[in-house]
Amino acid sequence: MDDNKTLKDNLHFLLGFITLPKDSESKTIFLEISTVPCSEDLLLHPHLLHLTVFGVNSKRTLYKTPLNSPSDWRLKFKIVNCKKLYHVPNNPNETEIPLADHFVSYERGQPRLLLGKGNILINIIASLQNNSKNEKKGFEPLITNLDVISRRFLEEQNRYPELSTPAADFDFVKNLASKYAAKEYKIELHRCRLRALLCDPIFPQNSRVAYSSNINNARDKNVGHLNPRSINDPGMCCTEGGWRFFLVSEHKLSRDRTTGKQEMDNDAMAEQTHPVIPRLELTDKNMKIVPFTDCQLNQVSTNPEIFELHGDTFSFVIPPQDPMEIDRIKHLGLQVIWLIIN
Repeated sequence: MDDNKTLKDNLHFLLGFITLPKDSESKTIFLEISTVPCSEDLLLHPHLLHLTVFGVNSKRTLYKTPLNSPSDWRLKFKIVNCKKLYHVPNNPNETEIPLADHFVSYERGQPRLLLGKGNILINIIASLQNNSKNEKKGFEPLITNLDVISRRFLEEQNRYPELSTPAADFDFVKNLASKYAAKEYKIELHRCRLRALLCDPIFPQNSRVAYSSNINNARDKNVGHLNPRSINDPGMCCTEGGWRFFLVSEHKLSRDRTTGKQEMDNDAMAEQTHPVIPRLELTDKNMKIVPFTDCQLNQVSTNPEIFELHGDTFSFVIPPQDPMEIDRIKHLGLQVIWLIIN
């Protein structure tokens, strides 16, 4: 489902909460949260989700999920009239766990499920590449990528038509799990997206889905967020440009994080790798990024004469902008900021 349709459904991820549709106030709905790959070449993600529930205005933990089954690739909740909230265990033999009512709140009449530390905390847990070392030592088997993907393969066939083909058998699952161990896709274990699926048990055709933006493992230098240590004054970064911008990272940067493209003199396109790609974004007065506009901004060129990396420092030349576009952005009440994209 595209982003526009997702936002129209009023089910989307924001900082600290998930907004629920208003029509859920008069019915029972089921919310399922799981991880999905960032790469389109991969179908299923092997991460697990762990739930921790906190008390009202307290750091005290009221409830935790055991995280002992490959079926824990998802978290399920039942929401009754936006008043009663239950956690639905993945083990069908276990009963639903009632959660505190205050986790569903209202802002301007819109119901929201509160997330994060102090509310409903969801941790993304990586499964093991393999279990051979643990088995040799005689320990209890732990959950591997293959275990999770195999279980998801069985439990999600109705959502992925390609899994229902004759070729989609154990060999397909095994090959998909082995992809995550290959150099080409190993980085995908350190990033993912969250998927929220809202199900209406009476009218399944009305199910709605939304996806978060990319979630990166901040401790991995290949995908983690850039932590700036110092930034110089960018000068006039709108209509004139031409000033060189320097940014120093708190941590060492990997040279092959992102592949950018540079245009050669002969108009041929060649690939050039960079640690991060700086990008201009539009925000409203509350500094919230506005993703859907038709404003055209000149972005940073990755030409090596303009874009340079030296250890933990990179620099680039700020591009000039069309004055008419800047006037248009101001007329819309928006402003331009720099955002460093992983």
